[in-house]
Amino acid sequence: MNTSWCAEDRPIRIAMLSLHSSPLAELGGEISGGMNVFLREVNRELGRMGHRLDVFTRRDHPDQPAVVEIDEGVRLIHLTAGPAESRSRDQISRHIPQMTQALMEWPADVYDVIHAHYWVSGVAGRSWSAGSGTPFVQMFHTMERTKRRLLGDLHIENVRRSGEEDSLGRSADLLTVGSRRDRDSLVSDYGIPAGKIHIVPGGVNPDVFFPQDQAVARTRAGLPKGRVVLFVGRIEPIKGLETLIQALTLLRRQEGDHCNWNLVIIGGSPHPAQNGAPRNNGMPASGADEQSYPGKIRKLIDDLGMSDRVTFLGSKPQKVLADYYAAADCCVFPSRYETFGLAVIEALSCGAMVVASDVGGYPRMMAQERAGLLVPAGDGNALAKALDRVCAESALREDLRQRAPAVGRRFAWKDTALKLQEVYQSLIDDRPGPGRTRNDEGSRRGIAIHG
Repeated sequence: MNTSWCAEDRPIRIAMLSLHSSPLAELGGEISGGMNVFLREVNRELGRMGHRLDVFTRRDHPDQPAVVEIDEGVRLIHLTAGPAESRSRDQISRHIPQMTQALMEWPADVYDVIHAHYWVSGVAGRSWSAGSGTPFVQMFHTMERTKRRLLGDLHIENVRRSGEEDSLGRSADLLTVGSRRDRDSLVSDYGIPAGKIHIVPGGVNPDVFFPQDQAVARTRAGLPKGRVVLFVGRIEPIKGLETLIQALTLLRRQEGDHCNWNLVIIGGSPHPAQNGAPRNNGMPASGADEQSYPGKIRKLIDDLGMSDRVTFLGSKPQKVLADYYAAADCCVFPSRYETFGLAVIEALSCGAMVVASDVGGYPRMMAQERAGLLVPAGDGNALAKALDRVCAESALREDLRQRAPAVGRRFAWKDTALKLQEVYQSLIDDRPGPGRTRNDEGSRRGIAIHG
Protein backbone atom coordinates (compact mmCIF):
# COMPACT_ATOMS: atom_id res chain seq x y z
CA MET A 1 0.00 0.00 0.00
CA ASN A 2 1.27 3.47 -0.88
CA THR A 3 1.19 5.58 2.29
CA SER A 4 3.72 8.17 1.16
CA TRP A 5 1.12 10.91 0.60
CA CYS A 6 1.15 13.58 3.30
CA ALA A 7 -0.75 16.78 4.05
CA GLU A 8 2.00 18.89 2.44
CA ASP A 9 1.10 17.34 -0.91
CA ARG A 10 -1.82 18.60 -2.94
CA PRO A 11 -5.04 17.32 -1.32
CA ILE A 12 -7.34 15.06 -3.31
CA ARG A 13 -10.70 16.71 -3.93
CA ILE A 14 -13.39 14.06 -3.53
CA ALA A 15 -17.11 14.10 -4.20
CA MET A 16 -18.80 11.38 -2.12
CA LEU A 17 -22.36 10.57 -3.20
CA SER A 18 -24.69 9.06 -0.61
CA LEU A 19 -27.92 10.37 -2.03
CA HIS A 20 -30.37 7.89 -0.54
CA SER A 21 -29.12 8.16 3.05
CA SER A 22 -27.06 10.69 4.97
CA PRO A 23 -23.88 9.55 6.75
CA LEU A 24 -25.32 11.29 9.81
CA ALA A 25 -28.63 9.42 9.70
CA GLU A 26 -29.75 7.66 12.87
CA LEU A 27 -28.90 3.98 12.57
CA GLY A 28 -31.47 1.21 12.55
CA GLY A 29 -34.03 2.23 9.93
CA GLU A 30 -34.63 0.74 6.50
CA ILE A 31 -31.97 2.83 4.76
CA SER A 32 -29.42 3.46 7.52
CA GLY A 33 -26.84 0.94 8.65
CA GLY A 34 -23.29 -0.16 7.92
CA MET A 35 -22.93 2.03 4.84
CA ASN A 36 -23.65 5.12 6.93
CA VAL A 37 -21.00 4.12 9.48
CA PHE A 38 -18.52 3.36 6.69
CA LEU A 39 -18.98 6.77 5.11
CA ARG A 40 -18.95 8.71 8.36
CA GLU A 41 -15.73 7.12 9.61
CA VAL A 42 -13.85 7.00 6.29
CA ASN A 43 -14.72 10.60 5.42
CA ARG A 44 -13.46 11.74 8.80
CA GLU A 45 -10.14 9.93 8.31
CA LEU A 46 -9.69 11.22 4.76
CA GLY A 47 -10.34 14.75 6.00
CA ARG A 48 -7.80 14.37 8.79
CA MET A 49 -5.26 13.19 6.21
CA GLY A 50 -5.63 16.55 4.49
CA HIS A 51 -7.98 15.65 1.65
CA ARG A 52 -11.10 17.72 0.90
CA LEU A 53 -14.47 16.06 0.65
CA ASP A 54 -17.96 17.14 -0.31
CA VAL A 55 -20.55 14.55 0.70
CA PHE A 56 -23.79 14.90 -1.25
CA THR A 57 -27.04 13.56 0.19
CA ARG A 58 -30.77 14.16 -0.21
CA ARG A 59 -32.45 16.61 2.15
CA ASP A 60 -34.92 14.62 4.27
CA HIS A 61 -35.91 17.41 6.67
CA PRO A 62 -36.80 21.02 5.80
CA ASP A 63 -34.54 22.47 8.51
CA GLN A 64 -31.34 20.94 7.14
CA PRO A 65 -28.89 23.61 5.92
CA ALA A 66 -27.67 23.55 2.32
CA VAL A 67 -24.02 23.11 3.35
CA VAL A 68 -22.53 22.20 6.72
CA GLU A 69 -18.99 21.25 7.72
CA ILE A 70 -19.23 18.00 9.66
CA ASP A 71 -15.54 17.20 10.15
CA GLU A 72 -12.16 18.68 9.36
CA GLY A 73 -12.11 19.04 5.58
CA VAL A 74 -15.52 17.38 5.16
CA ARG A 75 -18.69 19.18 4.07
CA LEU A 76 -22.17 17.68 3.93
CA ILE A 77 -24.28 19.08 1.09
CA HIS A 78 -28.06 18.63 1.23
CA LEU A 79 -29.74 18.48 -2.16
CA THR A 80 -33.44 19.17 -2.63
CA ALA A 81 -34.87 16.17 -4.50
CA GLY A 82 -38.46 15.30 -3.72
CA PRO A 83 -40.18 15.97 -0.39
CA ALA A 84 -37.88 16.94 2.50
CA GLU A 85 -38.92 13.96 4.59
CA SER A 86 -37.83 10.40 5.32
CA ARG A 87 -38.67 8.03 2.49
CA SER A 88 -38.26 4.33 1.74
CA ARG A 89 -35.65 3.02 -0.69
CA ASP A 90 -38.29 2.50 -3.35
CA GLN A 91 -39.69 6.00 -2.92
CA ILE A 92 -36.22 7.54 -3.03
CA SER A 93 -35.35 5.74 -6.27
CA ARG A 94 -38.25 7.58 -7.93
CA HIS A 95 -36.45 10.86 -7.27
CA ILE A 96 -33.28 9.99 -9.20
CA PRO A 97 -34.10 12.57 -11.94
CA GLN A 98 -34.46 15.30 -9.28
CA MET A 99 -31.22 14.18 -7.62
CA THR A 100 -29.41 14.34 -10.94
CA GLN A 101 -30.77 17.81 -11.64
CA ALA A 102 -29.76 19.02 -8.17
CA LEU A 103 -26.24 17.66 -8.68
CA MET A 104 -25.99 19.55 -11.97
CA GLU A 105 -25.96 22.80 -10.00
CA TRP A 106 -22.48 21.80 -8.77
CA PRO A 107 -19.58 21.55 -11.26
CA ALA A 108 -18.32 17.96 -11.43
CA ASP A 109 -15.02 18.91 -13.04
CA VAL A 110 -13.65 20.63 -9.92
CA TYR A 111 -13.23 17.22 -8.26
CA ASP A 112 -10.35 14.79 -8.72
CA VAL A 113 -12.63 11.79 -8.18
CA ILE A 114 -16.32 11.02 -7.70
CA HIS A 115 -17.23 8.04 -5.48
CA ALA A 116 -20.86 6.90 -5.54
CA HIS A 117 -22.30 4.66 -2.83
CA TYR A 118 -25.33 2.43 -3.56
CA TRP A 119 -26.92 2.15 -6.98
CA VAL A 120 -29.19 5.21 -6.61
CA SER A 121 -26.17 7.47 -6.14
CA GLY A 122 -24.44 5.73 -9.02
CA VAL A 123 -27.21 6.41 -11.53
CA ALA A 124 -27.43 10.10 -10.62
CA GLY A 125 -23.66 10.49 -10.32
CA ARG A 126 -22.94 8.89 -13.67
CA SER A 127 -25.14 11.43 -15.44
CA TRP A 128 -23.65 14.27 -13.40
CA SER A 129 -20.06 13.33 -14.17
CA ALA A 130 -20.59 12.54 -17.86
CA GLY A 131 -18.28 14.62 -20.02
CA SER A 132 -16.37 16.07 -17.06
CA GLY A 133 -13.45 13.69 -17.34
CA THR A 134 -13.51 13.19 -13.58
CA PRO A 135 -12.81 9.53 -12.64
CA PHE A 136 -15.94 7.76 -11.39
CA VAL A 137 -15.81 5.07 -8.68
CA GLN A 138 -18.80 2.95 -7.63
CA MET A 139 -19.46 0.97 -4.44
CA PHE A 140 -22.77 -0.93 -4.29
CA HIS A 141 -22.45 -2.16 -0.67
CA THR A 142 -25.01 -4.87 -1.53
CA MET A 143 -25.86 -6.25 -4.98
CA GLU A 144 -29.35 -7.12 -6.18
CA ARG A 145 -28.44 -10.25 -8.16
CA THR A 146 -26.40 -11.62 -5.28
CA LYS A 147 -29.24 -10.99 -2.83
CA ARG A 148 -31.69 -12.70 -5.18
CA ARG A 149 -29.38 -15.71 -5.60
CA LEU A 150 -28.92 -16.12 -1.85
CA LEU A 151 -32.42 -15.21 -0.60
CA GLY A 152 -34.70 -16.67 -3.29
CA ASP A 153 -38.36 -16.04 -2.47
CA LEU A 154 -37.44 -13.86 0.52
CA HIS A 155 -36.00 -11.25 -1.83
CA ILE A 156 -38.19 -8.40 -3.07
CA GLU A 157 -36.35 -5.62 -4.88
CA ASN A 158 -36.80 -2.61 -7.10
CA VAL A 159 -37.12 -4.00 -10.64
CA ARG A 160 -34.78 -1.31 -11.97
CA ARG A 161 -31.88 -2.02 -9.68
CA SER A 162 -30.31 -5.09 -11.33
CA GLY A 163 -29.99 -3.50 -14.76
CA GLU A 164 -28.62 -0.27 -13.35
CA GLU A 165 -26.01 -2.11 -11.30
CA ASP A 166 -24.98 -4.07 -14.38
CA SER A 167 -24.60 -0.85 -16.39
CA LEU A 168 -22.78 0.97 -13.58
CA GLY A 169 -20.38 -1.92 -13.09
CA ARG A 170 -19.35 -1.69 -16.71
CA SER A 171 -19.20 2.11 -17.02
CA ALA A 172 -17.42 3.00 -13.75
CA ASP A 173 -13.66 3.48 -13.88
CA LEU A 174 -13.25 1.32 -10.76
CA LEU A 175 -15.44 -0.48 -8.24
CA THR A 176 -14.73 -0.90 -4.54
CA VAL A 177 -16.06 -3.76 -2.40
CA GLY A 178 -15.73 -4.76 1.24
CA SER A 179 -14.55 -8.36 0.87
CA ARG A 180 -13.17 -10.99 -1.51
CA ARG A 181 -16.57 -12.64 -1.66
CA ASP A 182 -18.10 -9.37 -2.81
CA ARG A 183 -15.51 -9.17 -5.56
CA ASP A 184 -16.25 -12.75 -6.57
CA SER A 185 -19.99 -12.01 -6.63
CA LEU A 186 -19.48 -9.04 -8.94
CA VAL A 187 -17.46 -11.27 -11.24
CA SER A 188 -19.91 -14.19 -11.25
CA ASP A 189 -23.26 -12.38 -10.99
CA TYR A 190 -22.44 -9.35 -13.19
CA GLY A 191 -19.48 -10.40 -15.33
CA ILE A 192 -17.29 -7.52 -14.10
CA PRO A 193 -13.55 -8.14 -14.66
CA ALA A 194 -11.81 -8.86 -11.36
CA GLY A 195 -9.00 -6.43 -12.17
CA LYS A 196 -11.48 -3.57 -12.13
CA ILE A 197 -12.56 -4.33 -8.54
CA HIS A 198 -10.61 -3.15 -5.48
CA ILE A 199 -11.18 -4.63 -2.02
CA VAL A 200 -11.48 -1.94 0.66
CA PRO A 201 -12.55 -3.55 3.97
CA GLY A 202 -14.21 -1.56 6.72
CA GLY A 203 -12.78 -0.83 10.12
CA VAL A 204 -13.61 -0.15 13.74
CA ASN A 205 -13.33 2.87 16.01
CA PRO A 206 -11.11 1.79 18.96
CA ASP A 207 -12.21 4.79 21.01
CA VAL A 208 -15.77 3.38 21.04
CA PHE A 209 -15.34 -0.39 20.76
CA PHE A 210 -12.80 -1.88 23.16
CA PRO A 211 -12.70 -4.74 25.73
CA GLN A 212 -14.45 -4.09 29.01
CA ASP A 213 -15.59 -6.03 32.06
CA GLN A 214 -18.69 -8.06 31.19
CA ALA A 215 -20.35 -7.63 34.58
CA VAL A 216 -19.89 -3.85 34.55
CA ALA A 217 -21.17 -3.59 30.99
CA ARG A 218 -24.15 -5.77 31.86
CA THR A 219 -25.13 -3.44 34.69
CA ARG A 220 -24.93 -0.41 32.40
CA ALA A 221 -26.92 -2.14 29.64
CA GLY A 222 -29.60 -3.43 32.01
CA LEU A 223 -29.89 -6.82 30.29
CA PRO A 224 -32.45 -9.41 31.48
CA LYS A 225 -31.44 -12.20 33.86
CA GLY A 226 -30.21 -15.48 32.43
CA ARG A 227 -27.99 -16.00 29.41
CA VAL A 228 -28.37 -13.37 26.72
CA VAL A 229 -28.01 -13.78 22.97
CA LEU A 230 -27.64 -10.39 21.29
CA PHE A 231 -28.70 -9.67 17.69
CA VAL A 232 -27.69 -6.33 16.17
CA GLY A 233 -28.84 -5.34 12.71
CA ARG A 234 -31.63 -4.07 10.52
CA ILE A 235 -34.80 -6.15 10.60
CA GLU A 236 -34.73 -7.36 6.99
CA PRO A 237 -34.42 -10.76 5.24
CA ILE A 238 -30.67 -10.66 4.54
CA LYS A 239 -29.92 -10.47 8.28
CA GLY A 240 -31.39 -13.93 8.92
CA LEU A 241 -33.13 -13.17 12.21
CA GLU A 242 -35.67 -15.93 11.62
CA THR A 243 -32.84 -18.50 11.66
CA LEU A 244 -31.75 -17.35 15.12
CA ILE A 245 -35.31 -17.47 16.46
CA GLN A 246 -35.76 -20.98 15.09
CA ALA A 247 -32.45 -22.10 16.62
CA LEU A 248 -33.40 -20.81 20.07
CA THR A 249 -36.82 -22.43 19.77
CA LEU A 250 -35.15 -25.74 18.88
CA LEU A 251 -32.92 -25.57 21.96
CA ARG A 252 -35.86 -24.75 24.20
CA ARG A 253 -37.99 -27.63 22.93
CA GLN A 254 -35.48 -30.40 22.37
CA GLU A 255 -33.10 -29.90 25.27
CA GLY A 256 -35.22 -28.03 27.78
CA ASP A 257 -33.09 -24.94 27.14
CA HIS A 258 -30.73 -25.64 30.03
CA CYS A 259 -28.92 -22.44 29.07
CA ASN A 260 -32.07 -20.36 29.57
CA TRP A 261 -31.22 -18.21 26.53
CA ASN A 262 -32.93 -14.83 26.20
CA LEU A 263 -32.81 -13.00 22.88
CA VAL A 264 -32.22 -9.25 22.85
CA ILE A 265 -32.72 -7.54 19.48
CA ILE A 266 -31.16 -4.17 18.70
CA GLY A 267 -32.41 -2.85 15.38
CA GLY A 268 -35.57 -1.77 13.65
CA SER A 269 -36.86 1.73 13.14
CA PRO A 270 -35.25 4.40 15.33
CA HIS A 271 -38.69 5.99 15.71
CA PRO A 272 -41.26 4.49 18.12
CA ALA A 273 -44.27 5.21 15.92
CA GLN A 274 -44.96 5.84 12.25
CA ASN A 275 -48.27 6.99 10.80
CA GLY A 276 -50.10 5.89 13.92
CA ALA A 277 -49.14 2.21 13.53
CA PRO A 278 -48.52 0.42 16.84
CA ARG A 279 -44.84 -0.17 17.49
CA ASN A 280 -42.73 -1.81 20.16
CA ASN A 281 -39.24 -0.37 20.15
CA GLY A 282 -39.05 -0.33 16.38
CA MET A 283 -41.02 -3.56 15.83
CA PRO A 284 -44.72 -4.03 15.08
CA ALA A 285 -46.81 -5.03 18.07
CA SER A 286 -48.33 -8.53 18.09
CA GLY A 287 -50.87 -8.98 15.32
CA ALA A 288 -49.90 -5.76 13.48
CA ASP A 289 -48.41 -5.23 10.03
CA GLU A 290 -47.93 -8.94 9.35
CA GLN A 291 -47.18 -8.46 5.64
CA SER A 292 -43.91 -6.63 6.33
CA TYR A 293 -40.78 -8.57 7.22
CA PRO A 294 -40.67 -7.13 10.78
CA GLY A 295 -44.34 -8.11 11.10
CA LYS A 296 -43.54 -11.65 9.98
CA ILE A 297 -40.74 -11.84 12.54
CA ARG A 298 -43.13 -10.75 15.27
CA LYS A 299 -45.68 -13.37 14.14
CA LEU A 300 -42.98 -16.07 14.05
CA ILE A 301 -42.01 -15.27 17.64
CA ASP A 302 -45.64 -15.41 18.75
CA ASP A 303 -46.39 -18.62 16.84
CA LEU A 304 -43.34 -20.40 18.28
CA GLY A 305 -44.23 -19.37 21.81
CA MET A 306 -41.04 -17.37 22.25
CA SER A 307 -42.51 -14.00 23.22
CA ASP A 308 -41.40 -14.39 26.83
CA ARG A 309 -37.78 -14.86 25.72
CA VAL A 310 -37.45 -11.98 23.25
CA THR A 311 -36.83 -8.30 24.02
CA PHE A 312 -36.85 -5.59 21.35
CA LEU A 313 -34.77 -2.53 22.18
CA GLY A 314 -35.01 -0.65 18.87
CA SER A 315 -31.89 1.08 17.56
CA LYS A 316 -29.05 2.27 19.76
CA PRO A 317 -26.24 4.79 19.16
CA GLN A 318 -22.82 3.24 18.73
CA LYS A 319 -21.39 4.46 22.03
CA VAL A 320 -24.21 2.70 23.86
CA LEU A 321 -24.03 -0.33 21.58
CA ALA A 322 -20.53 -1.11 22.83
CA ASP A 323 -21.94 -1.88 26.30
CA TYR A 324 -24.41 -4.37 24.86
CA TYR A 325 -21.73 -6.19 22.86
CA ALA A 326 -19.54 -6.54 25.95
CA ALA A 327 -22.45 -7.49 28.23
CA ALA A 328 -24.01 -10.26 26.14
CA ASP A 329 -23.12 -13.91 26.66
CA CYS A 330 -23.08 -14.38 22.90
CA CYS A 331 -23.50 -12.05 19.94
CA VAL A 332 -25.06 -13.81 16.95
CA PHE A 333 -24.97 -12.59 13.35
CA PRO A 334 -27.04 -15.09 11.33
CA SER A 335 -26.92 -13.15 8.04
CA ARG A 336 -27.70 -14.81 4.74
CA TYR A 337 -25.70 -12.14 2.93
CA GLU A 338 -23.14 -9.58 4.09
CA THR A 339 -20.57 -7.48 2.32
CA PHE A 340 -18.03 -6.85 5.08
CA GLY A 341 -20.00 -6.91 8.33
CA LEU A 342 -19.09 -4.01 10.60
CA ALA A 343 -21.20 -5.20 13.53
CA VAL A 344 -19.15 -8.39 13.87
CA ILE A 345 -15.86 -6.53 14.07
CA GLU A 346 -17.37 -4.09 16.58
CA ALA A 347 -18.51 -6.99 18.78
CA LEU A 348 -15.15 -8.77 18.57
CA SER A 349 -13.36 -5.54 19.44
CA CYS A 350 -15.40 -5.41 22.65
CA GLY A 351 -14.22 -8.92 23.56
CA ALA A 352 -17.58 -10.51 22.76
CA MET A 353 -18.25 -14.19 22.14
CA VAL A 354 -19.40 -14.26 18.50
CA VAL A 355 -21.27 -16.78 16.36
CA ALA A 356 -21.73 -15.73 12.73
CA SER A 357 -22.81 -17.12 9.39
CA ASP A 358 -20.13 -18.21 6.97
CA VAL A 359 -20.79 -15.29 4.60
CA GLY A 360 -19.18 -12.09 3.34
CA GLY A 361 -16.07 -10.91 5.13
CA TYR A 362 -16.78 -12.86 8.34
CA PRO A 363 -14.58 -15.94 7.66
CA ARG A 364 -11.47 -13.96 6.69
CA MET A 365 -12.05 -11.55 9.55
CA MET A 366 -12.24 -14.28 12.18
CA ALA A 367 -9.92 -16.96 10.82
CA GLN A 368 -6.52 -15.40 11.50
CA GLU A 369 -7.14 -15.01 15.23
CA ARG A 370 -9.46 -18.05 15.41
CA ALA A 371 -12.02 -15.86 17.14
CA GLY A 372 -15.69 -16.85 17.18
CA LEU A 373 -17.63 -19.69 15.58
CA LEU A 374 -18.91 -19.88 12.00
CA VAL A 375 -22.06 -21.74 10.91
CA PRO A 376 -23.72 -22.24 7.51
CA ALA A 377 -26.13 -19.43 6.62
CA GLY A 378 -29.80 -20.26 7.12
CA ASP A 379 -29.09 -23.48 9.06
CA GLY A 380 -31.04 -23.31 12.33
CA ASN A 381 -29.81 -26.73 13.48
CA ALA A 382 -26.16 -25.79 13.08
CA LEU A 383 -26.73 -22.50 14.88
CA ALA A 384 -28.49 -24.29 17.74
CA LYS A 385 -25.54 -26.67 18.13
CA ALA A 386 -23.11 -23.74 18.16
CA LEU A 387 -25.10 -21.97 20.87
CA ASP A 388 -25.21 -25.17 22.90
CA ARG A 389 -21.41 -25.36 22.68
CA VAL A 390 -21.10 -21.76 23.81
CA CYS A 391 -23.25 -22.57 26.84
CA ALA A 392 -21.65 -25.89 27.74
CA GLU A 393 -17.94 -25.24 27.13
CA SER A 394 -16.63 -22.56 29.46
CA ALA A 395 -13.05 -23.05 28.25
CA LEU A 396 -14.18 -22.38 24.67
CA ARG A 397 -15.99 -19.22 25.73
CA GLU A 398 -13.01 -17.83 27.58
CA ASP A 399 -10.56 -18.73 24.81
CA LEU A 400 -12.63 -17.04 22.13
CA ARG A 401 -13.26 -13.97 24.28
CA GLN A 402 -9.51 -13.61 24.81
CA ARG A 403 -8.82 -13.89 21.09
CA ALA A 404 -11.61 -11.59 19.94
CA PRO A 405 -10.06 -8.11 20.53
CA ALA A 406 -7.06 -8.95 18.35
CA VAL A 407 -9.40 -8.94 15.33
CA GLY A 408 -10.35 -5.33 15.96
CA ARG A 409 -6.70 -4.33 16.15
CA ARG A 410 -6.23 -5.52 12.56
CA PHE A 411 -8.97 -3.29 11.15
CA ALA A 412 -8.72 0.48 11.56
CA TRP A 413 -10.63 3.18 9.70
CA LYS A 414 -7.34 4.93 8.96
CA ASP A 415 -6.25 1.84 7.01
CA THR A 416 -9.53 1.90 5.10
CA ALA A 417 -8.94 5.54 4.22
CA LEU A 418 -5.38 4.78 3.10
CA LYS A 419 -6.66 2.07 0.76
CA LEU A 420 -9.18 4.49 -0.73
CA GLN A 421 -6.48 7.14 -1.10
CA GLU A 422 -4.43 4.61 -3.07
CA VAL A 423 -7.41 3.83 -5.32
CA TYR A 424 -8.09 7.51 -5.96
CA GLN A 425 -4.45 8.35 -6.59
CA SER A 426 -4.13 5.56 -9.13
CA LEU A 427 -6.98 7.11 -11.14
CA ILE A 428 -5.55 10.61 -10.81
CA ASP A 429 -2.11 9.41 -11.92
CA ASP A 430 -3.68 7.98 -15.07
CA ARG A 431 -5.07 11.43 -15.93
CA PRO A 432 -2.70 13.86 -14.20
CA GLY A 433 -2.79 16.80 -16.59
CA PRO A 434 -6.52 17.31 -17.19
CA GLY A 435 -7.48 16.69 -13.56
CA ARG A 436 -5.12 19.32 -12.17
CA THR A 437 -5.89 21.80 -14.86
CA ARG A 438 -9.64 21.46 -14.35
CA ASN A 439 -9.39 21.91 -10.61
CA ASP A 440 -7.05 24.88 -10.82
CA GLU A 441 -9.38 26.52 -13.31
CA GLY A 442 -12.37 25.75 -11.08
CA SER A 443 -10.66 27.50 -8.18
CA ARG A 444 -9.87 30.54 -10.32
CA ARG A 445 -13.54 30.71 -11.37
CA GLY A 446 -14.41 31.00 -7.68
CA ILE A 447 -16.00 27.55 -7.37
CA ALA A 448 -14.80 26.78 -3.88
CA ILE A 449 -14.79 23.18 -2.73
CA HIS A 450 -13.66 24.27 0.71
CA GLY A 451 -13.27 27.74 2.05
